Amino acid sequence: MVKPRREGSSSRPRVRRRHRTWMRSMILATCAWGVFWGAVVFARLSEGSEASIQLVYWASTPLATAGFLMAVLTVRAQRGWLLFVSVPLFANGFLILLLWLMPDAVEGLFANLPKGSS
Repeated sequence: MVKPRREGSSSRPRVRRRHRTWMRSMILATCAWGVFWGAVVFARLSEGSEASIQLVYWASTPLATAGFLMAVLTVRAQRGWLLFVSVPLFANGFLILLLWLMPDAVEGLFANLPKGSS
């Protein structure tokens, strides 16, 4: 027998707070990597002018740090959720480590790009 619906219950799906925080951390990761790769594309397409590595660092690191902290706040002790949350953790964490621990490699990426022919 079908049970009648309870009064006061809504039929629309509920989005959980952790999932919203996970989405925000992924948005911040996307924005931070967009700044990084946008600067690489700008350095590739522009003749003679390059984006400063310091500008890229100061524009993308705060976004990646905020996204990393949001991802840490969403960690649960469930195996499936740990795998789910590892995506923004690695995306944000790798960008922080890339720009902070290996600035010479990033500068080499900007300096060794072949310029377009004119």
